[in-house]
Amino acid sequence: MDQGKKFSEGDLVQVCFSEVDRGRQWTLCSSHIGTKTLSECVAFDENVVIGPEAVYTCMKGELGLITKIVLNKLDQPLLYELKFSAETLYCKSILADKYLRKL
Repeated sequence: MDQGKKFSEGDLVQVCFSEVDRGRQWTLCSSHIGTKTLSECVAFDENVVIGPEAVYTCMKGELGLITKIVLNKLDQPLLYELKFSAETLYCKSILADKYLRKL
């Protein structure tokens, strides 16, 4: 049984993207409102004008450090705490396996 990637505390990771449907790139985004968890979203195009009312920040290409791992009762990762240059964000393990690449 494949348990996905194994991340450890102190690992440096980069947010990547995946092309799922018709050439659209999906990646992780952080919200400026509400909880500090990373969500799956369509990668922003560099040409998009984002005004002051922008709610999400595209994290594609960003580097982060895994500072804490929350495990379930079977010692499987549930949640990762990631320290980016500006803030600390949280990422579910299923999204981490999909969009984070260990450097």
